[in-house]
Amino acid sequence: MGRNRKKVYQQLPKYVYVNRGRYIYRPPGAKDIVLGKVSSLNLPGVWESYKQLTGESTETLDYVVQEYLNGTDYTKLKDQKERKRLLNSVCDTEANGRFGLKRYRDITPGTIRKYLDHKGNIAANREIAALSAAWSYCFERDILATPNPCKGVRRLKETPRKRYVTEDEYKRAYDLMPKHIQVAMELAYLCRMRLSEVLDARVKDIEEEGLNTRRLKGSDDALTLCSPRLQKSVNQGLDGCIRTPEMTIINRNGSPVRRSSFQTTWQRRMKNFEPRFSFHDLKARGVSDFDGDKKKASGHKSERMVSVYDRKRIEVDATE
Repeated sequence: MGRNRKKVYQQLPKYVYVNRGRYIYRPPGAKDIVLGKVSSLNLPGVWESYKQLTGESTETLDYVVQEYLNGTDYTKLKDQKERKRLLNSVCDTEANGRFGLKRYRDITPGTIRKYLDHKGNIAANREIAALSAAWSYCFERDILATPNPCKGVRRLKETPRKRYVTEDEYKRAYDLMPKHIQVAMELAYLCRMRLSEVLDARVKDIEEEGLNTRRLKGSDDALTLCSPRLQKSVNQGLDGCIRTPEMTIINRNGSPVRRSSFQTTWQRRMKNFEPRFSFHDLKARGVSDFDGDKKKASGHKSERMVSVYDRKRIEVDATE
């Protein structure tokens, strides 16, 4: 299985690399083709040269998504990786052919409805929300003239999760996991963090008072004050590593852990676990167990979102 592209290459077209100050198109089994010098060709210019060379259509959904990823709205996002993952999932979906190759002019609200029904899972709601943002960005800048087909389409019905992970369940699952996932579990619970936030936590986020919890999806950042348990988990994650500011706390032999690799290991270890729970349920457990202002602790901006994560059963006295 191929490796992920280096970070410096991730905004470039497929098979385009930087080599000796030049942009090089290097398709498998063919000779290198120079697209231009780095000093004289900006990113949009690279894409234009690439399209002229490959004949790639500017009429497809792939084109809309790429224009958005090259734009200012995307570069300002806190959760760029997650947004890009959702959009790639949309384009790579096979529904009577690869979805990204469809002509954007042919995509209607009915097409979006069929997409949601084809996927049939809650993740599809997130994917269409990301596509809607990309489409609106391009529409407002005259990159395309077709109105946003995602607007007005009802999303799949979502039932809020009520799963509360007990202390016994947490301990049993913790004992099943390798060290890097054990550390991730502790950060998710103690700091009320999502998986993407946990995997992106770095040495530079460690402060004298605690851990700078950088939250995504519009939630408020917070400094989670240090406790013996939190300190132990951070030290466990960085044990044996030479600490540099950009090193991730969740790592394997000093290398960052990819989300896909993490989830594969999690699912494999939880395969025979009963009753099963998701990694994201650990954030809910952390919010539920927190004795204080749950809104600040979770980083959420509304009481409605806090109620989604506060899952502990309320105990009340009997009427006397």
